[in-house]
Amino acid sequence: MINSTRRTFVDFSVGAANPKKFYQTDAWGGFDPKNDQGRSYQEMSESYRESCDREIRNLIGNAVPKNFSWNDLLRFVPEGEQIIAATPEYKSRRKHMPVGVILLLSNDEMLRLSLF
Repeated sequence: MINSTRRTFVDFSVGAANPKKFYQTDAWGGFDPKNDQGRSYQEMSESYRESCDREIRNLIGNAVPKNFSWNDLLRFVPEGEQIIAATPEYKSRRKHMPVGVILLLSNDEMLRLSLF
């Protein structure tokens, strides 16, 4: 007989040739929506997604998702500064999908963000 009130906690370690892809796909195997009482499924999944995105940024540096929002960009803008321009960055003239975005800030600083 299984005691349904008893929870087992498991830590797992993963080795992957492509850690970025792991955090975008397989890492969701560790998602437990019942792990935190009082928060909705939506809140839990958003929090988990943000933690996976944070790990991807740790791997590749300053980066935003391919379907980024203004809020994603504003995380990299110092307080008191504004985004003057956002320009897509391409790997070559023949490529149609950008690999990054370059932000021009109000202090004349340029900031390059990769896309993931």
